[in-house]
Amino acid sequence: MKQDMHYYGTFAMARAAGIEAGSAQIIASAAQYVDEAAKPLSIELKDGNSLVTFPTAHHMGDVKNIEINDQRQVWVPFHFLPGGEGTSFSERMVCRKDSEISQKMINHHLEHTDCLFGRELMGVAAHVYADTFAHYGFSGYSSRQNRVHGESIEVDIEDPAVKTGVLDKLTSFFSHNDTLYPNYRRKFISDAAENLSGGLGHGAVATYPDLPFLWWCFDYEGNGETSGRKNDETFLEGCRALHKMFSDYLTRMPQYKDPAGGKDFADIEEAVQKVLSVQEDTKGRIEAWRVAMWRGELTPLAKQDIPEYKEEGWTEDLMKFHEGSDSVGLLNSSPYRFYQAANLHRNYVLRQLLPDNDLSVI
Repeated sequence: MKQDMHYYGTFAMARAAGIEAGSAQIIASAAQYVDEAAKPLSIELKDGNSLVTFPTAHHMGDVKNIEINDQRQVWVPFHFLPGGEGTSFSERMVCRKDSEISQKMINHHLEHTDCLFGRELMGVAAHVYADTFAHYGFSGYSSRQNRVHGESIEVDIEDPAVKTGVLDKLTSFFSHNDTLYPNYRRKFISDAAENLSGGLGHGAVATYPDLPFLWWCFDYEGNGETSGRKNDETFLEGCRALHKMFSDYLTRMPQYKDPAGGKDFADIEEAVQKVLSVQEDTKGRIEAWRVAMWRGELTPLAKQDIPEYKEEGWTEDLMKFHEGSDSVGLLNSSPYRFYQAANLHRNYVLRQLLPDNDLSVI
């Protein structure tokens, strides 16, 4: 998923569940920052306090994507939570939407929401949980399970301009002028993406799993199985699941409840479906969330805004503490608490949750 879902959609679902705006912004910012925290940071203060971080993502093209240890530490716990289904190790490592393992993760994190970084932890959980509804069928571990027949990739979009834009996402690093052999070309580019990523995640199908409106299909290379997907329907399931998670969070942390309350998901489902069906780029999809919020389609009160997400905002906030003396400010900042939450999540998933489900990757 992209920023339109991980920040704006997460904020909208948190507010719809009844979480007050300030806390919803912290949760949504943490959810998006999972994708932004792609580089290690080292913050040193004059009094000896420090913060050394470990990435929760790597940007596309980063060589670390194919390093096995980074797959274990980054892609498996944060972006492709294993579903634990099947018999072989590679089958069990495949991400499954709303899996039993993901439910155990949610329950564990809800039990820790009374800690100082509880809201940031909910944001991390929201990112990982939402990704199961987009990344299902792929693994965060380099595997032939992730390989697809490139020539089988098809998209179902009526608008020619939108369809061209979506197809270009698969071919963006090549020239767009070759129209003679589209299926052959698609296979070549898909195979190249697989090889560059070491068969990691959904690299062979570009960002198709992350586009909410897309209807598409492809064939897996290993077993020849066809996967037909209607992303808007799956993302709607994800929004419903996030809404429930945030509602459960409020029962434990009622101090973060908005006085105006929230709405049942059944009352906002049509509006959410409408947003997810918008065939626009990321900016256009973000605007759809903001408009729905402003019109009062997602919360009891109209004219509610979604604060703009600032790229690199939390990273810049952390760097302001470097070589300074405000240790208290650092410890109480949301970016610092994000890394506390990320460490709790990573350690729990890799050292307890997965081993409890007969999976060990570290």
